[in-house]
Amino acid sequence: MSITGDGTYEKGSEVTITAVPAEGYRFVNWTDASGAVFSTEAVHTFMVTENMELTANFEEKVANEALETTRYYVYARDRVIYLSEDMGQVQVYDIAGICVFKGETKAIPVSRGGVYIVATSVGRFKVLVK
Repeated sequence: MSITGDGTYEKGSEVTITAVPAEGYRFVNWTDASGAVFSTEAVHTFMVTENMELTANFEEKVANEALETTRYYVYARDRVIYLSEDMGQVQVYDIAGICVFKGETKAIPVSRGGVYIVATSVGRFKVLVK
């Protein structure tokens, strides 16, 4: 996880803060020193009006959830991994990190159940095949 925009600023300064989650995590919100939500945007620009301390909050993602995007999704049924729409070049890796598929398609059959990582041009997804 990384945060940019931290530091000391003069009253009246415009500040942009950015929170970047580590892989497997998502940004939740910024909170102030009292724990009140300051912003739900990972990149937030504001005018400094008083002394404040902000904290970026993250949470772990869960299986079958998009790792980098929510517009597209990936799911599995009957040992086939399906993509919600064409995402260009697709690579599928098993839990050991072995590439089991590389190509362009929206339906990828796999030989056994398990956790797979689907890497596409729009993001990476984790999917559980039963």
